[in-house]
Amino acid sequence: MSTEPIAFTLSAIAAARASGTVVVRGSAYTIHALSDAEHQAILEVFRMPRPPMVKPPNKGSLAPLEPDLRDPEYVTAANRWGRQTRAAQAAIALRAEGYPGVADPATFSAWAQRVVPQLQGQMHATEIERVVKAADALIEAAAIAFGGDDGSGN
Repeated sequence: MSTEPIAFTLSAIAAARASGTVVVRGSAYTIHALSDAEHQAILEVFRMPRPPMVKPPNKGSLAPLEPDLRDPEYVTAANRWGRQTRAAQAAIALRAEGYPGVADPATFSAWAQRVVPQLQGQMHATEIERVVKAADALIEAAAIAFGGDDGSGN
């Protein structure tokens, strides 16, 4: 049994979540990588819509129901959900005003439901995406720093 210390200490993980910057409309903003708990909290607040279940055409009356991924109401809801979750990710990365963390689900939910529409009203979808991608890049850089896969295949 090895007595070597675990490489991923809490302080090392915290350091890996260091901040970075992203430029939006000519101004630089500090951003932070999202934790898995933050991603999960977003999915608890903004629930992914489910498509309606329909009988598949040309498969017989005993065929199981299948999701109708082309249903217009579902497509609209799925697109709205995607925009909401990306805006929530950006709000957390930017530590938008009053960010409470995710320890208290009710407080986080109230904050997210208030801040996400505000952010969507102030930033274009491409700007939100730029923030989210920059925050994601912080996680990728940390993984590489800890000897993880950089995706290059080398």
